[in-house]
Amino acid sequence: MMNRIAAELHCVLWCLRSLHDLHFDSCELWSDCSAAIAAIGKPSDWPKYRSQLDKISQALQVMREVRFNLSSPKANVLARAIACSVTKEGRFTSYLALGGPAWLQERIARESSMGS
Repeated sequence: MMNRIAAELHCVLWCLRSLHDLHFDSCELWSDCSAAIAAIGKPSDWPKYRSQLDKISQALQVMREVRFNLSSPKANVLARAIACSVTKEGRFTSYLALGGPAWLQERIARESSMGS
């Protein structure tokens, strides 16, 4: 069973490898998991995750520049809703390119009007 930190590190590794495969050599990765960012910054303090952190370190060596940033959980509410919808409804091919579900369009409109 994977905990939140391990899951976040798994996602970071997937992102880095995918970006490298797509020939990106620099990026910014944002996360609301402060522990995962701390572990990447100082792996020696997180021995439980050594295997994952070693793999992330190897992935970082082939990148020119990667910045890790902490975001607030509120900033990820819409992204989290999309992820939940994908997993709950089994939408493993991108449905966002087709405009997404009605609830998503309503949320985007509501959030953009609140930001104005």
